[in-house]
Amino acid sequence: MIQKRPTPSALRIVLAGALVGLVLPTLGACGSKQSEAPPPDTAQNPKHDQTSGDRIKRAEQFIQAKAFDAARNELNQAVAEDPHNAKALFYLGVASEALGDAEGAKSNYRKALGENPKLVDAAQNLSALLLDGGDPKSALTVAEAGLAAEPNDPVLLQTRALALEGAGKREEARKAYQAALQASPKDSNLRFNYAHLLVDLSQRAQGDQAQKNKQDAIKQLEELLNLEKADVLTAVSTEFAKLSHFDGCVKALDRAIKLKPDAESFTKRGLCKHQVKGDTGEAQDYEQALKSDANYTPAHYYLGRFLVDAGKKTEARDHLKKAAELGGDTSIGKKAKEELARLDAAPAPKKK
Repeated sequence: MIQKRPTPSALRIVLAGALVGLVLPTLGACGSKQSEAPPPDTAQNPKHDQTSGDRIKRAEQFIQAKAFDAARNELNQAVAEDPHNAKALFYLGVASEALGDAEGAKSNYRKALGENPKLVDAAQNLSALLLDGGDPKSALTVAEAGLAAEPNDPVLLQTRALALEGAGKREEARKAYQAALQASPKDSNLRFNYAHLLVDLSQRAQGDQAQKNKQDAIKQLEELLNLEKADVLTAVSTEFAKLSHFDGCVKALDRAIKLKPDAESFTKRGLCKHQVKGDTGEAQDYEQALKSDANYTPAHYYLGRFLVDAGKKTEARDHLKKAAELGGDTSIGKKAKEELARLDAAPAPKKK
């Protein structure tokens, strides 16, 4: 499997559709926390501490070495010898998840929790898997049961917020994100997800409430401007753009470009600059994008549009033709062809 990361898979950055379109990968895998496989607390299940202990120890070592097939073999034998060993069932879930067997993993996490309801590691992994599998209601049930055992667990607090949002309970999710941020104030992915929710709420509300949600979202996004993660900063710029806060969009992309100058980021920044008053260097960004990638279709298209507005129709036509050629039947390719048709249909300027 989240998320892609050091936190469980359920803690992913929400994908943000953007001005030219960006797809961020989901953040996390069978989480680093789980792969390192720290032994779960078995205080509530003491009679099984020594049962199949050697097999479980070997399985832990295999998991740490990412030898998941070997770990699963050991754990299958351990569970066959003692079907009620919560630790063995939990690690069998970890190994199954790492091997791509999501259903097997969920089954074993559930069995582990059946033996020991206070096994928070199993609740973390199961709720994340359920959330990734598109079942936020079940994820919420598991997360809340885990929080009953460990109310301040930061991973479960975050998963609960994501699950509430996924279930459409946005106002409850707002409060859940606030609680999660109190537990994990430095988690940039969590803060981004909260900001994304606030942007959504601002677009759904009206009047004063819409404005309040917008300002709250801007505040959260501004907290992320000093990150050293270009992909997150690019996603932040998209959220600023949704709020028509184009100064923030430019600032986020300024930093993203310092970290990772590429055609997409230059083009996005040009689009945000287009919305800011004054000569902001919009065309220079499109040109810089084409220096980075001469065949980047959106840069050709938007530079062509800019040149049309500037009255430079010959240069505009060159870039729009290139965008139409590269874009083909895609949305941006079709738009470029429409712009060319408008240019060709426009009356020639009268000779003096």
